[in-house]
Amino acid sequence: MSGTIGFVLVGQSGRDDVLPVVRALLGPGVEVAAKGALDGLSPAELARMAPVPGEHPVVTRLDDGSHVVVSKPALVPRIERCLTELRDASVKVAALMCTGTFPPFAVPEGLLLLRGQQVVDNGVRAACPVGGKVGVLVPLPEQEAFSGGKFRDMGFDVVTAHANPYGSLDDVRAAAAAFRDRDVVVLHCMGYNGDHKRVVREACGRPTLQANALMARLAAEVAGA
Repeated sequence: MSGTIGFVLVGQSGRDDVLPVVRALLGPGVEVAAKGALDGLSPAELARMAPVPGEHPVVTRLDDGSHVVVSKPALVPRIERCLTELRDASVKVAALMCTGTFPPFAVPEGLLLLRGQQVVDNGVRAACPVGGKVGVLVPLPEQEAFSGGKFRDMGFDVVTAHANPYGSLDDVRAAAAAFRDRDVVVLHCMGYNGDHKRVVREACGRPTLQANALMARLAAEVAGA
């Protein structure tokens, strides 16, 4: 599939929040092949993927607009299946649309995979010097400690806040008030879109990185789009 970029979503591929952003940034002439790690699962099957205490949670969106919280380890084999399906469809470049840090997983030979966590975190490195002040917005309160610790380990002065991207923009606005003294803010979830970025910038007045936009632009560059 020449001119096609694969996008693996950790939710379901029919969701209407991420892919419109991607398609708008890729422009005409680039085909999008979307796969969802949760495609085809029943409510009972989704419930069995809920995180147990001690597991890192991932919040993601379903085709019907609702959102679920699932276990990161439970996603790994389903992500691997999506990657294999893309390779079998002759897709050469794929992007994993999640900013979470995953356990190692198999990438099929012949498929170049862009990992969302590495792309976004290194985007922060490029935008802010070591020792700089970084604001990190995550969906869930239980994600703050891990994400904040990760960026502190990278050498940044970090403030975290949380607001569900599938909730109210007012919640995002309130959370962003914590970032008024930051050098740069990162929306550390692929579910945050241009509206979230606008609200954050209005609330704190700081440069803001939108994860799904970073991924779409890099995917287009790598694929030669």
